[in-house]
Amino acid sequence: MKLRFFYTFSLVFLLALVLSSCSQPGQIHYEGKTDNWEASLVMFKNGKVNGEITIKYIGKSTKNLDRFEYSLEGITNTISLSQQGDIHMPLVITDSINNTVAPKDGDKYNLKILWDDKSETFELQKK
Repeated sequence: MKLRFFYTFSLVFLLALVLSSCSQPGQIHYEGKTDNWEASLVMFKNGKVNGEITIKYIGKSTKNLDRFEYSLEGITNTISLSQQGDIHMPLVITDSINNTVAPKDGDKYNLKILWDDKSETFELQKK
């Protein structure tokens, strides 16, 4: 009797676990880093692909910026953001991605960052 209860409880628990994980959108994480910047990208698969990118300045300069731009390049599209003016450092940007940007080679994106007269390009790799 106790064994039957244990099996029934285990089956119900596993079924609830599977159903709850299916109802949540899948998340895919990408990360990349240079001497001056680190970035993370979370893509949500919920019918269409949406995501959020966070870019953080980790360099040594504390001087405010006059210009900041980034472009995230996937296999089909490129998303970009540009800011000008007195941009306070250290800079942390979080931006939503609301259209489909498929990764290059299935597991990476290229991120290009321009700030003042400098630029860096690096890959965001799937984690």
